[in-house]
Amino acid sequence: MQRMARLFAGAAYLTTAILLIDCSAPGPVLPEVSGSPSQPAIYEMEVLNHRFKENIAAFFQVDGTGRTELWQISMNDAGKIRMFQFIGKSHQEGDTVFRSEKCFLYAKDTPEADLVALEVFTCDHLSFRLYPGDCSGCKVTGPPPYEDELSEASRFLTDRYLTPVPADRYIGKKMDAFSDHTQVWYWGLQRGSMPAAGTKISQGKVRTVLDGFVQVEPGNGPERISIPLPEPEGGLF
Repeated sequence: MQRMARLFAGAAYLTTAILLIDCSAPGPVLPEVSGSPSQPAIYEMEVLNHRFKENIAAFFQVDGTGRTELWQISMNDAGKIRMFQFIGKSHQEGDTVFRSEKCFLYAKDTPEADLVALEVFTCDHLSFRLYPGDCSGCKVTGPPPYEDELSEASRFLTDRYLTPVPADRYIGKKMDAFSDHTQVWYWGLQRGSMPAAGTKISQGKVRTVLDGFVQVEPGNGPERISIPLPEPEGGLF
């Protein structure tokens, strides 16, 4: 919840500045949505090779109303953290279809730094469908169910593999740039409940939790970490 408070503060700043930086990405107008909202789900997603060269991790989450967020963390050429957020809705047209509405780009110098909003833009021309993958619950992103000219803009979002994330686990990918023999930083999807500072795990002890980042001591941890989550108040969504 600490991350949410900080993010809402950033959103307030972003709203103030929106007249300066808001823009609409060019793209086709998609058909009206048909179908019921998709069921809640969380996936670890194969990263998008888009805008930045070093892309570390991505997650895709659908809540109980169909509201959907796609988050990806990357590093820019200067070694600074960049986080993309696609916000939209998912509905059922046979398979799950995601329709993006707004996109945000955030920045951090380090995992412990403040999360700063850099850009916001309308991206309601982007969409993809989730097709069944080759493992239980796995998905693969594919072209949306529209004509070819409407799907072309979303091509960079397709052919990405998604693996289900257990509802009771935090899954994090190692941030090599900020890890050494004394500590390891991980980044994963910010959840309604997060591992608490001081939690003892097989890799050591959780020291810091902020904006989806988890710091574990000592260092030399694995590339990917899975930590049990405390039971949230009022359910997961």
